[in-house]
Amino acid sequence: MFAKKFLSLISVLFMISQFFDKANAEINISTCTGKTTETSCDGSTPSENPTSYCVQISNKAIYGLDGNGDALCKFVLTPSSVNILKIDGKTVGALDTSNINSDLGKVAIINCDTTKCVQTQGIIKDDTGAYYSITPGENASINDSTYNSVNVCSDNSGKLATITREGASPGVEICLSSSKRYSISNRNNL
Repeated sequence: MFAKKFLSLISVLFMISQFFDKANAEINISTCTGKTTETSCDGSTPSENPTSYCVQISNKAIYGLDGNGDALCKFVLTPSSVNILKIDGKTVGALDTSNINSDLGKVAIINCDTTKCVQTQGIIKDDTGAYYSITPGENASINDSTYNSVNVCSDNSGKLATITREGASPGVEICLSSSKRYSISNRNNL
């Protein structure tokens, strides 16, 4: 039940995130087939850094590839889940949310279900409470995290805002329009 609600929330955030100023991840992951290696992308092997990455649906794994497209290493994804990863050369692993700011250009969000795994965009929250909108792209930049100074949704559609509701402490919300918003501040890390 929790997983369905969580995935529904991720889907809503995915659609809404198209309105945000984005932090473009430098990592672009294509799909591939027929790749094999037992070498882990754990940082100690292989000896050379991959020049590109691909996700293979049959075994739900990301492969680091050399310039010829041969597999150098692999990282097994969590099936039926949203995988938020840091991809840094020959190291692929779960993102440490305590220091997202220095890793923005290395973040990839991979959404896996029973039939496919695709790189996608989304919103993530770090341990300090800052939110980042991640989109596959070419240049890394820091998300417009001005939600701390925005406290109304009028003229701020698609932005994060700190909204104080009567009788409640301030919370972060996504402005859908000048009169509609969705609260995300009381959710687990997204």
